[in-house]
Amino acid sequence: MSKKLNLLQDKESTLLRKYMIPSVLGMLGLSVCILFDTMFIGHKIGDLGLAALNIALPIYNLYSAIGLTIGVGGATALSVAMGQKKFHRVNRIFTSAVFATIIFCIIISLLEVFFLDKIVYMLGASEATFLLAKEYLKIILAFNPAFIFASAFIVFVRNDREPKLAMYAVIGSNTTNIVLDYVFIYMFNLGMFGAALATSIGQLVALGVLSIHFIKKNNTMHIEFGGINLDNIGKVLKNGVPSFLNEISAGFVIFIFNIVIYKFEGDLGVSAYGIITNIVLIFMAVFNGVSQGVQPLISVNFGAKKEERVKEFLRLTRIIVLILGVVFLGMGLLLPNQMIGLFTSDRGRLLSITRQGIYLYFIAFLFNGSNILNIAYLQAVEKSKESSLLSTLRGLVFVIIFIIVLPRIIGVYGVWLTIPVTELSTLLLFSIFEIKKKKI
Repeated sequence: MSKKLNLLQDKESTLLRKYMIPSVLGMLGLSVCILFDTMFIGHKIGDLGLAALNIALPIYNLYSAIGLTIGVGGATALSVAMGQKKFHRVNRIFTSAVFATIIFCIIISLLEVFFLDKIVYMLGASEATFLLAKEYLKIILAFNPAFIFASAFIVFVRNDREPKLAMYAVIGSNTTNIVLDYVFIYMFNLGMFGAALATSIGQLVALGVLSIHFIKKNNTMHIEFGGINLDNIGKVLKNGVPSFLNEISAGFVIFIFNIVIYKFEGDLGVSAYGIITNIVLIFMAVFNGVSQGVQPLISVNFGAKKEERVKEFLRLTRIIVLILGVVFLGMGLLLPNQMIGLFTSDRGRLLSITRQGIYLYFIAFLFNGSNILNIAYLQAVEKSKESSLLSTLRGLVFVIIFIIVLPRIIGVYGVWLTIPVTELSTLLLFSIFEIKKKKI
């Protein structure tokens, strides 16, 4: 299927469908793995297990940040080069991207060896959750190359016109993780260690499936010995900065929210936020998948100077994320108890705190799909400065401002409303910028 697609001529809606569905499934990969970890841990280990897992979540954001920086940054450069018919640059860009990924993996491995305890405490572990969080993190950190390379290669494979293979990699990873979660946690009673090991093995499966693409003779990308180039590494990282900021800021939000919520509700509040985070991760993965699915289509047509097709891709995708946002908010308002029940059988204080958070937090879905798309669009057309600025404001600046101000005014309600207000502010700022640009 993928070799018959013409990204410069086929109907926009057809291309969008064929790229977007596998992309969404691809982005759901790690989020689904974390979701099942949380479900099994919540029912088997309890509230402290949920809190410990939520403390570890920023590490997943770090992996996604690095993987998507390399993957999206490199794939954007590759797609633009293909659109410009500069095929001689493709292997050099890919080789440089792989080299950069290896360097990141080595750095993370060294940090784990020398600073594991400090990392666990830095992420916000209390005395009650330290050992559980450490048990989980030591495995996740040890397998960092599998997570990072899988995240990057999914983007490369999808951009090289094999979105279905990327989808199969995710399906294989998730299936492996779910089966091993049950085996390790329920049958072997391995607890947090088992959950982490199941997720890590799942990533190895994904990496194995993705590797099939690179041994095919008809793929576009190959390792070129001697092809490592600092300029190409710089270009990849520059293009990927917005993705890095998006993901790392998501980890920062989890980290800072854990601290603030702990002050209001203790470990039970962190557990409640952990449940909400896992639901949000799934919905955000859908938004990210939609945006990453349209990215190669925009990049190639931008490189070929087909502006009308770029505008049509953007218009169709805006409609999709708006509809999805309304659906996700509706689910939060109508089905909060059912969602919470996936993670815990508690029907007391934990249920009450989590339900309250869902009602307020989920308002953000009306705005954040559009923000993710806007950032991906700017990235796809190589406007990395604008994209990075928007990512920084959305993921760091606005969050810090509102998480300080709102809880002081309205207490714990302010914590839950921080993200909706942040997303609305980001969307308004982008809209004002676009209106002014059209007037110039």
